[in-house]
Amino acid sequence: MTNIRISRRLFLNCCTRMAALCLLGRRGLATAETAPSAPYLETLLRLFGAQSLTASTEILIELPETVEDGAAAPLGVESRLNPTARLYLLADQNPIPLLADIRFAAGIAAKLRCRVKLAADCHVVAVAESGGQYFIARKWVNVRQGGCG
Repeated sequence: MTNIRISRRLFLNCCTRMAALCLLGRRGLATAETAPSAPYLETLLRLFGAQSLTASTEILIELPETVEDGAAAPLGVESRLNPTARLYLLADQNPIPLLADIRFAAGIAAKLRCRVKLAADCHVVAVAESGGQYFIARKWVNVRQGGCG
């Protein structure tokens, strides 16, 4: 029997990617545009653990197809899930993927507009918590000039 030596970093990186595959499934991860970054997968694992993320058309993301300046990209998000207790916004290619973590009081509409920093072409991801379940939507954006560097 041959002994195989694996570094701790490689082992954790592989575990993180495997966990993300389990969370999102094949369809939710890889696209023709780009594969998600390691910090994004680690953030998903840290925030949602083993919870499943269900794709939803009830989460609307308003974002231009192309953003000239990634330092101030306009973003609008609305969750029509009732009730929405929490909304997470992420960018899968940012060095720090978590853009926002917003909690909503009961009876408050989960709708917001803001400007966010985007490092490069990426998926902007919205995850809504409703009734103890997590729902996900994402939209691709092309960034002409990155805003995180």
